[in-house]
Amino acid sequence: MDVKNKMLSIQIRRILILVSVVLVLLCLGNVRSQEPVTEDKNSKKDDEEISSWLNSRSYSPNLLKSALETQGWRKYVRLSKHDGNLVETGWVNQGQLSDGYIDGPNWNMRWPKGSCIEYGYVFTFFVAGEVKDVNGNIIHIISDRFHRGDIEQSPDKSHWYDFKPIPKYFNNHHSGSTEWDIGGVSEDIGLDGFPNTNDFGEGDGVLQPAEDFNRNGVLDQSLINVSEWATMSHLRETWPEWWPAQSYNGDDRAIGEERPGPAAGRWNGQYGYYVRANQESYYLMDDHENDEFQYSPFNLPGTDEPDTRPWPEGRRGLGITVEVRHYQWVARVAEDILISIYDITNFGKKINKAVVGMYCDTDVGGTDSNDDADFDAIDDITYTWEISGLSEQGLPTGFFGFAFLESPGLSDNRKDDDQDGMVDESQYNAIDEDGDWRTWEDLNNNGIWDNEDTNLNGELDNGEDLNGNGKLDWEPLWDDLGSDGLGPDFEDYAGPDANGTEANGVHDQGEPNFGQTDNDESDQVGLTSWYLKETGNRLANDEEMWQIELQPGTFAIEEEYKLDVAFDYGSGFFELESGRAGTQRYAIACLFGNDEQDIFRNKRTMQKIYDSDYNFAKPPRLPVLTAIPGDGRVVLLWDKGAERSRDPIYGRDFAMYKIYKSTDPNFSDIKTITDSFGNPLLFESLVQFDLKDGLVGPHPIPIGGTDEKDGSDLGVSYDMGSDTGLRHSYVDYDVTNGPYLLLRGSRC
Repeated sequence: MDVKNKMLSIQIRRILILVSVVLVLLCLGNVRSQEPVTEDKNSKKDDEEISSWLNSRSYSPNLLKSALETQGWRKYVRLSKHDGNLVETGWVNQGQLSDGYIDGPNWNMRWPKGSCIEYGYVFTFFVAGEVKDVNGNIIHIISDRFHRGDIEQSPDKSHWYDFKPIPKYFNNHHSGSTEWDIGGVSEDIGLDGFPNTNDFGEGDGVLQPAEDFNRNGVLDQSLINVSEWATMSHLRETWPEWWPAQSYNGDDRAIGEERPGPAAGRWNGQYGYYVRANQESYYLMDDHENDEFQYSPFNLPGTDEPDTRPWPEGRRGLGITVEVRHYQWVARVAEDILISIYDITNFGKKINKAVVGMYCDTDVGGTDSNDDADFDAIDDITYTWEISGLSEQGLPTGFFGFAFLESPGLSDNRKDDDQDGMVDESQYNAIDEDGDWRTWEDLNNNGIWDNEDTNLNGELDNGEDLNGNGKLDWEPLWDDLGSDGLGPDFEDYAGPDANGTEANGVHDQGEPNFGQTDNDESDQVGLTSWYLKETGNRLANDEEMWQIELQPGTFAIEEEYKLDVAFDYGSGFFELESGRAGTQRYAIACLFGNDEQDIFRNKRTMQKIYDSDYNFAKPPRLPVLTAIPGDGRVVLLWDKGAERSRDPIYGRDFAMYKIYKSTDPNFSDIKTITDSFGNPLLFESLVQFDLKDGLVGPHPIPIGGTDEKDGSDLGVSYDMGSDTGLRHSYVDYDVTNGPYLLLRGSRC
């Protein structure tokens, strides 16, 4: 393949930019307490409490404080933080984004990261359903996490009517713990960072620099969750030792079986046993403690009698369990977006009418801002902005919103609800409706899948080059990767699936372009309601909320709403059948833009990425980096780990190292390269070292692609370098002793 064709065959080669933070500047805002009925959003903690939060990586408010809190599942509630791209926000493992209604540091939603410009106080996911109570009356129940005041607490204040996180989905071994239900993973997994690959250093009892995930200089056989966060992909200390049985495809364990499964020590991903995005989070929650109404979705174990037991033994609510994932990518086309996936499964009685949505208490620019909002039912987006265009600090604000990427589907009404050419398609019916799944390719017609990499180390070793071409070859698996979603093109591949699903010629759940991983196989309802109002308590009145705000076709604005803006949006009605086969997916993008056109452009770009199952390039893994300060200089040293990583789409395609330098904590002074619409897009690098491979100058394919119709072509390309050759050290002499210096990298 000539150089030109090689360049065109790889849409965007991955560029690694070293990350060296010599100093982290913290942006301190107000620290919130539990919100009172008066909802003082500006309440502050005293200096001693603030100091204690700053001296830890997180504050988790729901650890054991009283005898009551040892009962029920409140003890599993955690406040954590996403900051994997320009969107920065706290999140609670009860269906909430931002940090409203909970004690802890000031982790409201901000953009761009580090700017201290607030965009939202609280965003609460909800599921509403129509059911019959014990007296045969039709009632409406909404399960959520609405903690405004104490309206949604039980009369005895023992518990909240809300979602609760399901245990054992994060490492519950914290500093000072005397007992825990699940511990952490081992660091002794070798240089590649993945267990059971038999690479150098795995299981040898010796700490390799690449194994020291918590940077404590000790080889931990079971990591301690010092941060006390829920599970996040970039913090191995938060991962459980093993995941609950039957929580992923290809698991041979029965539900409740307590032993490691095939994905132990790996990420429990939507697309397989690996991390798809640059930063992910994952948890499950259910509504069994929402016992506000006389409705019993379950029977007593082993009987036909309804479960009417009181809290904490009873199982009430709507009977639903929600699997939640958040995704962030650093890729320039997705750096202003946080994606949230909610898979809703009804394990109770069938619900004929359901609505899913989000309650949004926005504060664009701060709590004293004057916001407005709007929606667009064609692009399925709701968005808000500050009328003056300025934050409380006098800084310019942008547009913020939520967009549907996928809404629950109607798979039995014989209509093409989403007008995509398919009727009643579903991700859970074991049918490949769009026909895009491909089986493996038997190049030599011998009936078996052939792979020269006999020791599965990803390298061509002596005796493996059977065809004598000097390359490590295997027959293409395409989508027939097996239930773990991994093949030899993945850097964390450990061999064929034990259950025989790899290269079996049959599509299985967990494989690309089929079922749960095929995002466009759902006959979606779309945005069906939007209601703009002043912040209030209607969400706590389930019946009133259902009748006034959630009816399909309701798009309304209350008069005199602009004192403190809130809005909610919904998608319905749809059915929630009982059991896993009736699972419905709700995928939203929390997205930002510099203006109205920019946020719509971001939504359309993200929709294309989502519909193609996030198939775009991912940066290499970070190398181990050392920064050595000196007199009038800073020395950076890094290893070659990044060069051995593989992209799941383009394979081993490492391109270059970039280093950025700034004296601004947000690096805004070097984000000087704009797209064709005038929006700042790329940082100006201090230096870069690229492979000597003939790929030089601007990449022929612009960032975002070449489709001009939807605005995804941003009119700017990556600089592929000048064949300088790779280096693994850099000395910066242009520094001044004394002032704080920030050396930063981001990856593209």
